[in-house]
Amino acid sequence: MEEDLYLLERIRKALFFLRREHGKTQEKVIDEINAKNKRPEKFRDTDNVLSASTVSSYKKATIFANGLNSAKAFQIVKMLEGYIETTFEYMWSPSEKRYVSIKEEDLKKHKDKLEALIDTWEAYTWDSEASKLKQEGFIHCFRLKIESPEKVICSTKDTPEFTGKMFLIGIDKVCIEIFHATRKAFFILHFGSAEASNIKNTKIFFLVYVDSGRFTSRCGKLAIRRTDRTYEDIICESFPALELESLWHGLSQDLCEKQFILEH
Repeated sequence: MEEDLYLLERIRKALFFLRREHGKTQEKVIDEINAKNKRPEKFRDTDNVLSASTVSSYKKATIFANGLNSAKAFQIVKMLEGYIETTFEYMWSPSEKRYVSIKEEDLKKHKDKLEALIDTWEAYTWDSEASKLKQEGFIHCFRLKIESPEKVICSTKDTPEFTGKMFLIGIDKVCIEIFHATRKAFFILHFGSAEASNIKNTKIFFLVYVDSGRFTSRCGKLAIRRTDRTYEDIICESFPALELESLWHGLSQDLCEKQFILEH
């Protein structure tokens, strides 16, 4: 019985959602649904159409009486929610008892991929200033710690503390946004169709970054590596690329060739 009354609630909420969010009157909704369901004239007697008076009866009802029944209520729900899904890309969420964006629902399903990145990381970018000054390649190492999707901290040699957050872009990319009073940066990782368990077991990732900087804006490639070291023990410093080459073959060339700098 409770489940049957839940159908009546969904009819009311569907019509309310359409009116409030999209300015669709009940009459307009019924007309558009019926137009989509019309069949060739010779099959017109089997049209799957909604009657305005029938929909109104179920919308106003709080119990099944006077010829109202759960089977018909289910049919109305199915047609209304099918219309909402195909027209506006929203779907009914049973747990929240509201209509949510299909994209929002997809994001929830992939939240575990964000949580698979929770860890302490050593991060590396190409240091063009030190490389130019000392006439040899230098790579800057800095700290990155992801404590939760809502809490990310980062330190570099020039900026001792960034704070930030992490969020999904679509369902196959993650953006780490970090910021300071005078600086903001975005790190973007594309993990494609990888499952959360695979992300959790991956030790090294390459990302693209955009950094507003203090004196220059830049974008390029960023490498991060999981570490057992504590966040405080990671040294924020630029090191000669040759020193890191024995630990990470090919890293310097990969980072050097993927950096673009814009002077302010």
